[in-house]
Amino acid sequence: MDPDDNVPVIVYYDTTHKTLKIARGQNSQPNGSGEWNITSILPTNSFSGQYVTMKAGSNGDLFIAYYKVSTGDLMFIHASDVDGTGAGVQYSFDNPVTVDNEGAVGKWPDIFLVNGNPVISYINATQAGTFSGLKLVRYTGDESSWEDAADWEYEIVPAESAVFDKRTNIVGLDSGDVTVDNWNIAIGYASSRFDIVYRQLEQ
Repeated sequence: MDPDDNVPVIVYYDTTHKTLKIARGQNSQPNGSGEWNITSILPTNSFSGQYVTMKAGSNGDLFIAYYKVSTGDLMFIHASDVDGTGAGVQYSFDNPVTVDNEGAVGKWPDIFLVNGNPVISYINATQAGTFSGLKLVRYTGDESSWEDAADWEYEIVPAESAVFDKRTNIVGLDSGDVTVDNWNIAIGYASSRFDIVYRQLEQ
Protein backbone atom coordinates (compact mmCIF):
# COMPACT_ATOMS: atom_id res chain seq x y z
CA MET A 1 0.00 0.00 0.00
CA ASP A 2 1.31 3.45 -0.92
CA PRO A 3 1.27 5.34 2.40
CA ASP A 4 0.71 8.74 0.75
CA ASP A 5 -1.98 8.00 -1.82
CA ASN A 6 -3.60 4.98 -0.13
CA VAL A 7 -3.55 2.83 -3.27
CA PRO A 8 -2.49 -0.84 -3.49
CA VAL A 9 0.86 -1.70 -5.05
CA ILE A 10 1.76 -5.25 -6.14
CA VAL A 11 5.06 -6.54 -7.50
CA TYR A 12 5.04 -9.95 -9.20
CA TYR A 13 6.83 -12.29 -11.60
CA ASP A 14 5.27 -12.63 -15.06
CA THR A 15 5.93 -16.26 -16.01
CA THR A 16 4.90 -15.72 -19.65
CA HIS A 17 7.33 -12.87 -20.31
CA LYS A 18 9.85 -14.02 -17.67
CA THR A 19 10.23 -10.64 -16.04
CA LEU A 20 9.34 -8.56 -13.00
CA LYS A 21 6.24 -6.37 -13.16
CA ILE A 22 4.46 -3.86 -10.95
CA ALA A 23 0.76 -3.04 -10.67
CA ARG A 24 -0.36 0.20 -8.97
CA GLY A 25 -4.04 0.80 -8.32
CA GLN A 26 -5.58 3.91 -9.84
CA ASN A 27 -7.68 4.31 -6.69
CA SER A 28 -7.94 2.78 -3.22
CA GLN A 29 -10.24 -0.03 -4.40
CA PRO A 30 -9.50 -0.81 -8.06
CA ASN A 31 -12.28 -2.75 -9.77
CA GLY A 32 -10.99 -4.89 -12.62
CA SER A 33 -7.77 -4.82 -14.63
CA GLY A 34 -8.66 -1.48 -16.22
CA GLU A 35 -8.13 0.30 -12.91
CA TRP A 36 -4.52 -0.81 -12.48
CA ASN A 37 -1.39 0.75 -13.99
CA ILE A 38 0.74 -2.26 -14.98
CA THR A 39 4.32 -1.84 -16.17
CA SER A 40 7.44 -3.98 -16.56
CA ILE A 41 10.29 -3.24 -14.15
CA LEU A 42 12.83 -5.28 -16.14
CA PRO A 43 13.10 -6.22 -19.83
CA THR A 44 11.13 -9.16 -21.22
CA ASN A 45 12.96 -12.52 -20.97
CA SER A 46 15.29 -11.21 -18.26
CA PHE A 47 14.62 -14.39 -16.22
CA SER A 48 14.59 -12.18 -13.12
CA GLY A 49 11.91 -11.66 -10.53
CA GLN A 50 11.10 -15.02 -9.00
CA TYR A 51 10.54 -15.20 -5.23
CA VAL A 52 9.98 -11.43 -5.19
CA THR A 53 9.37 -9.54 -1.94
CA MET A 54 8.72 -5.85 -1.37
CA LYS A 55 8.48 -3.27 1.40
CA ALA A 56 7.24 0.30 1.08
CA GLY A 57 9.05 2.92 3.13
CA SER A 58 7.25 5.50 5.23
CA ASN A 59 7.75 8.04 2.43
CA GLY A 60 6.40 5.70 -0.27
CA ASP A 61 9.74 4.51 -1.69
CA LEU A 62 9.74 0.86 -2.82
CA PHE A 63 12.42 -1.64 -1.75
CA ILE A 64 12.33 -4.89 -3.73
CA ALA A 65 14.40 -8.09 -3.51
CA TYR A 66 14.14 -10.95 -5.97
CA TYR A 67 15.92 -14.00 -7.38
CA LYS A 68 17.61 -13.99 -10.78
CA VAL A 69 17.23 -17.58 -11.92
CA SER A 70 19.54 -17.25 -14.94
CA THR A 71 22.55 -16.57 -12.69
CA GLY A 72 21.39 -17.76 -9.26
CA ASP A 73 21.87 -14.33 -7.65
CA LEU A 74 20.01 -12.21 -5.13
CA MET A 75 19.02 -8.89 -6.66
CA PHE A 76 17.71 -5.60 -5.26
CA ILE A 77 15.99 -2.65 -6.91
CA HIS A 78 14.66 0.64 -5.52
CA ALA A 79 12.06 3.11 -6.75
CA SER A 80 11.35 6.57 -5.39
CA ASP A 81 7.82 7.47 -4.35
CA VAL A 82 5.36 8.76 -6.93
CA ASP A 83 2.44 11.03 -6.13
CA GLY A 84 -1.07 10.99 -7.48
CA THR A 85 -3.74 8.54 -8.52
CA GLY A 86 -5.46 7.66 -11.77
CA ALA A 87 -4.17 6.35 -15.08
CA GLY A 88 -0.58 6.88 -16.15
CA VAL A 89 1.05 7.11 -12.71
CA GLN A 90 4.27 5.07 -12.92
CA TYR A 91 7.36 4.50 -10.78
CA SER A 92 10.88 5.27 -11.95
CA PHE A 93 13.25 2.49 -10.91
CA ASP A 94 16.98 2.68 -10.24
CA ASN A 95 19.27 0.15 -11.88
CA PRO A 96 19.13 -3.28 -10.22
CA VAL A 97 22.12 -4.33 -8.13
CA THR A 98 23.46 -7.81 -7.37
CA VAL A 99 23.75 -7.96 -3.59
CA ASP A 100 24.94 -11.59 -3.32
CA ASN A 101 26.29 -13.97 -5.98
CA GLU A 102 28.16 -16.48 -3.80
CA GLY A 103 26.54 -19.76 -4.78
CA ALA A 104 22.90 -20.23 -5.80
CA VAL A 105 21.56 -17.55 -3.50
CA GLY A 106 18.39 -15.52 -3.28
CA LYS A 107 15.48 -17.93 -3.10
CA TRP A 108 12.71 -17.17 -0.59
CA PRO A 109 13.85 -13.64 0.34
CA ASP A 110 12.03 -11.48 2.85
CA ILE A 111 12.76 -7.81 3.39
CA PHE A 112 12.41 -5.50 6.38
CA LEU A 113 13.39 -1.87 6.88
CA VAL A 114 15.51 -1.02 9.92
CA ASN A 115 15.96 2.72 10.38
CA GLY A 116 14.68 3.04 6.82
CA ASN A 117 17.34 0.75 5.33
CA PRO A 118 16.65 -2.72 3.89
CA VAL A 119 17.73 -5.95 5.58
CA ILE A 120 17.01 -9.13 3.62
CA SER A 121 16.91 -12.79 4.67
CA TYR A 122 17.14 -15.53 2.03
CA ILE A 123 18.21 -19.09 1.26
CA ASN A 124 21.55 -20.30 -0.08
CA ALA A 125 20.27 -23.24 -2.12
CA THR A 126 23.77 -24.73 -2.48
CA GLN A 127 23.82 -25.17 1.32
CA ALA A 128 20.17 -26.16 1.81
CA GLY A 129 19.88 -29.03 4.25
CA THR A 130 22.89 -27.81 6.24
CA PHE A 131 23.36 -25.34 9.08
CA SER A 132 24.75 -22.80 6.57
CA GLY A 133 21.70 -22.47 4.33
CA LEU A 134 20.38 -19.19 5.75
CA LYS A 135 21.85 -15.82 4.77
CA LEU A 136 21.29 -12.14 5.48
CA VAL A 137 22.31 -9.02 3.58
CA ARG A 138 21.88 -5.40 4.61
CA TYR A 139 22.37 -1.98 3.13
CA THR A 140 25.10 0.07 4.84
CA GLY A 141 25.32 3.09 2.52
CA ASP A 142 24.24 6.69 3.04
CA GLU A 143 21.11 6.42 0.83
CA SER A 144 22.66 8.62 -1.88
CA SER A 145 22.60 5.58 -4.17
CA TRP A 146 21.02 2.14 -3.96
CA GLU A 147 22.97 0.77 -6.94
CA ASP A 148 26.48 0.27 -5.49
CA ALA A 149 27.18 -3.35 -4.52
CA ALA A 150 29.89 -2.10 -2.14
CA ASP A 151 27.13 -0.63 0.06
CA TRP A 152 25.76 -4.10 0.81
CA GLU A 153 27.14 -6.60 3.36
CA TYR A 154 26.03 -10.22 3.48
CA GLU A 155 26.69 -13.00 5.96
CA ILE A 156 25.80 -16.58 6.76
CA VAL A 157 23.31 -16.64 9.61
CA PRO A 158 24.32 -19.14 12.33
CA ALA A 159 21.30 -21.44 12.30
CA GLU A 160 20.57 -23.88 15.11
CA SER A 161 19.24 -26.60 12.80
CA ALA A 162 19.49 -27.72 9.17
CA VAL A 163 17.91 -25.09 6.92
CA PHE A 164 15.33 -26.27 4.38
CA ASP A 165 14.85 -24.69 0.94
CA LYS A 166 11.66 -22.90 1.96
CA ARG A 167 10.35 -19.46 2.86
CA THR A 168 12.19 -17.14 5.27
CA ASN A 169 10.74 -14.31 7.36
CA ILE A 170 12.49 -11.31 8.90
CA VAL A 171 11.46 -8.59 11.34
CA GLY A 172 13.61 -5.93 12.98
CA LEU A 173 13.72 -3.04 15.40
CA ASP A 174 14.85 0.53 14.83
CA SER A 175 17.64 1.98 16.97
CA GLY A 176 16.29 3.05 20.33
CA ASP A 177 13.97 0.05 20.55
CA VAL A 178 15.12 -2.43 23.19
CA THR A 179 14.42 -6.10 23.79
CA VAL A 180 15.04 -8.12 26.90
CA ASP A 181 17.50 -10.39 25.09
CA ASN A 182 19.26 -7.50 23.30
CA TRP A 183 18.36 -8.44 19.72
CA ASN A 184 17.22 -6.23 16.85
CA ILE A 185 16.70 -8.77 14.05
CA ALA A 186 14.69 -12.00 14.13
CA ILE A 187 14.73 -14.43 11.19
CA GLY A 188 12.35 -17.34 10.83
CA TYR A 189 13.17 -20.35 8.65
CA ALA A 190 12.00 -23.89 7.98
CA SER A 191 13.84 -26.91 9.32
CA SER A 192 12.23 -30.05 10.67
CA ARG A 193 10.14 -27.43 12.48
CA PHE A 194 9.80 -23.63 12.33
CA ASP A 195 12.92 -22.06 13.87
CA ILE A 196 13.93 -18.49 14.70
CA VAL A 197 17.39 -16.93 14.90
CA TYR A 198 17.85 -13.71 16.88
CA ARG A 199 20.67 -11.38 15.86
CA GLN A 200 22.18 -8.16 17.14
CA LEU A 201 23.23 -5.97 14.21
CA GLU A 202 25.19 -2.78 14.65
CA GLN A 203 23.11 0.29 13.82
